[in-house]
Amino acid sequence: MANIEPNLGDETPDESRDASPLLPGAHVGKGRSDPKTTFATGKESADEGLLHHLMGFRSLLSLWILADHFIHRASVFTDRANVAVDCFIIMSGFVTQWAYGARALSSRGQVAQFLARRVGRVLLTTYVAMLVATLVMAVQARPPGAEHMARCMLFVESWLHPQNWCPNGQTWTIAALLPSWLLYPLSKQLLATLEAKRGSSGLLLLLLGLWTASLLPSLLVFALQGGWMSVRQHNFSYVWPPSQLADFAIGMVAAALARRHGAEGARLRGLLADTSLALVFAAVLFVPSSGYHEGWEPLFNHALAPALAAFFYGSSAAGGSGLAAAALGVGPLARVGKYSFEVFLFQQPLFSIFEVMWIGGLNEVMPKWSLAVMFLFTLYTLSALYAEFVEAPIVHRLRVATAGWGE
Repeated sequence: MANIEPNLGDETPDESRDASPLLPGAHVGKGRSDPKTTFATGKESADEGLLHHLMGFRSLLSLWILADHFIHRASVFTDRANVAVDCFIIMSGFVTQWAYGARALSSRGQVAQFLARRVGRVLLTTYVAMLVATLVMAVQARPPGAEHMARCMLFVESWLHPQNWCPNGQTWTIAALLPSWLLYPLSKQLLATLEAKRGSSGLLLLLLGLWTASLLPSLLVFALQGGWMSVRQHNFSYVWPPSQLADFAIGMVAAALARRHGAEGARLRGLLADTSLALVFAAVLFVPSSGYHEGWEPLFNHALAPALAAFFYGSSAAGGSGLAAAALGVGPLARVGKYSFEVFLFQQPLFSIFEVMWIGGLNEVMPKWSLAVMFLFTLYTLSALYAEFVEAPIVHRLRVATAGWGE
């Protein structure tokens, strides 16, 4: 089974939903139009808008990834769900910088609060999902080995063996993002220093440099092997955590540029966003396939990062600019995106349960399409119930417990 990147962006400048960009309820505040005031004082604008379209985008990206997992090899579009994963990685960097770029993260207490709130709630849901997946495997008489499970719980398995999926395969994305989250306080300071010295041109050059660092290793391997990469090499350029550091940073740079420019040129930036997104989907749909995660397909892991960054930069102007942002910001679509993190992590164990039910007799009384509808309905319902009635109260207690750390 292919594996995914849980998602995205849940950041609020007022810390009402202070969490990982993979988590539900992403309400992304609108940046100031005066970057000098923002970065010099660390104060947020009183006019805090919401980037609703990113929530809607999460909904569609998660469905794209679900399609890759459960109607495997249906089309070249579903095969290239690694582009959706890269989009989530970049979005994680974007919303983190968008929400925290103007906040002080210099003292030990501030850093500890940031890490506890961000990583704490991610680990909660990740371990719950991993435990459920392990129990399902045990019921199926194929429990994971103790050493393998320990490495998965510590998020080091993908560092050592990127091709060995953990009991809940989607957790590789948590392992891939953890280094970027842990390094964010330092990365934020370095980015602010560069912006202060070099301005927009320095940020743009940094973005291009990060993209080169992200894509160049794959390009070299691809060229040296006569225009071909193996599935194993795909895993190292995709699942291995260091391979995603630059893409997270690309999202950070895009957010720094967006905050710096505020609502300036909203119409042109909206056009940039729409054009960039159209180019992404044109590449995904019309470039011929070379197989599943082999040949030139691994290049899609990072090749479209600049276009995705341009979409986030452009669409964030004035709280949501362009036709794509308008369509993605539709209420129902955005509301479903609130639970994309849980959907990401619960899909695999729930699918395994449905597989057992199907083999156990449902295949004799129910068509496959009915089971698929039931699976999706159950997945989204359970994800919403867990997010609202299990995760939310625990996260509230975590926020209360860490409230004084940043003072």
